[in-house]
Formats: sequence, C-alpha cells, structure tokens
Amino acid sequence: MNRPAGEKPAEGGKAARWGAWIGLRYLRARKGDRFVGFISVIAMAGIALGVAVLITVLSVMNGFERDLSRRILDIVAHATLEGIDGRIAGWRDVSERTSHAAGVVAVAPYVEGRAMLVAGERSAAVDLRAVLPESERRVSALESHVSGRGFDELAPGGWRILLG
Repeated sequence: MNRPAGEKPAEGGKAARWGAWIGLRYLRARKGDRFVGFISVIAMAGIALGVAVLITVLSVMNGFERDLSRRILDIVAHATLEGIDGRIAGWRDVSERTSHAAGVVAVAPYVEGRAMLVAGERSAAVDLRAVLPESERRVSALESHVSGRGFDELAPGGWRILLG
C-alpha cells in the first residue's frame, strides 16, 4: 500500500500486540508461577460469569418492566378529571366538552368507592369502580383482562360485578 510522503503507519497494531502479550503473559505460567496463572484464570472466569449474569438479569428486568407498564396503561386512564369534592356536577356536559378537545381520543365516566364484600363467614374490603361498559370499551383494555364474557355480564339493574 502506498502512503503519502511523511505519513506514519498506524500505531494501533503495536498497542494491541503489547496488550495481548501482557494479558497472555499472566495466563501462561512459568514453572514457579503456576499459582499466578491459576488465579488469573479464576479471576477472568469470575468476571465473565458476573457480566453474563448482569446482562441476563437486566434483560429480564427490562422485559418485565415493559410488560408491567403496558398492562397498567391498558387499564388505567391517562388523565382523570375530578371535582373539588370528588364529584363532578353535570358530568354529561363535561364529558361532551372534553371529548371534543384536541388530542382526546375517548371519554368514559366512572364512579369509585370503597365497599365490603361478604360471602358466608368471609369478608373483604374492596375498591369498587362502576363504569358504563360501552364507554369503558373505548378508553381501556380492561375487558381483555377479565375472564368470562367480560362487560357482557353487566346489565343495568342486574346487580352484577366483575372481580379482578
């Protein structure tokens, strides 16, 4: 290969050879230094194993975090409007106005509260959320996380609930 006059050859090759020579010098043991070679091999194996475990754990955690956030965003609203005392008087008007605002895809009203479920001798405190099924289908994927017929189980005045 022809180089212009005055240009020096790349030094990267020499540095790589010196680094490899120094690294291999401690792997190859002389007669009296076998212990140093053994310790070097154990140390490099430990570092390699540690890096492999770290990469595996980070990959699993990233996948878990992505899946968890996707599932949460499927059922939790991106924005919620509440009145000062928790209620909105004239919620139908507010729903109509906000559904036409820029960037709003859909609007669904709900009522939230706490209750006690009792079955025989057992009881449990629960958070209740009453929804209008036809509106809720437009804003969340909650129905896909419910077994059975989903929102089709609910009927006005039917006193049915979906447990989750």
